[in-house]
Amino acid sequence: MADERSAGGRVQVRVTYQLTGVPGSVARELVRQARDAWVERGYEFQGKDGDWADPFPSVSMRTPGDDFWMTALTGVLDKGKGEGMAAISVTSPCFAAGSPASGGS
Repeated sequence: MADERSAGGRVQVRVTYQLTGVPGSVARELVRQARDAWVERGYEFQGKDGDWADPFPSVSMRTPGDDFWMTALTGVLDKGKGEGMAAISVTSPCFAAGSPASGGS
């Protein structure tokens, strides 16, 4: 988890999970499952759905009510072994650095 300070003393929190060493087709399916779960919960695409013919397709979505962002990326890292990766990131909306949400006083 990392805090990113922006202008005006506002903070965002981003958490990223990365799974490596899995078969590329499994990694791709994990990202599709995350995308489908986000769609079912009403999250909106930012741009188009991932181009699944691309070697590293990605999906970017956000929650319309509170502005959380979710990004998922997949691809094959080692073609010889067929091993891939799946990464999912969630970024919070901005909030004041001194607010209870930031752990400040």
